[in-house]
Amino acid sequence: MLSNIGLIFSIFNGPLFSGVLIALLAVLAIVVFFIIGKLIGKIIINSILGLIAIFAVNYLLGFGILITIPLIIIVALFGLPAVIIIIILKFFGINI
Repeated sequence: MLSNIGLIFSIFNGPLFSGVLIALLAVLAIVVFFIIGKLIGKIIINSILGLIAIFAVNYLLGFGILITIPLIIIVALFGLPAVIIIIILKFFGINI
């Protein structure tokens, strides 16, 4: 009985187990980085579209939104939803 326990522990100490463990951890790391990269890519695209939209709404449609550093930061962080909220606030006479 005691030799069977030793056999089980020897399987976990072998080079095959180490190689499999490293391979599984590498696959897990790749999957996590892919998911994070996809999320960051969506955030960057949303931010760029938001900045383009705020300038387009302001200059092409003539909304008269005052472009300030805080406004650019808000739009860069939150993207298109921030542009929509800023346009709604502008209709109510609130400038950011």
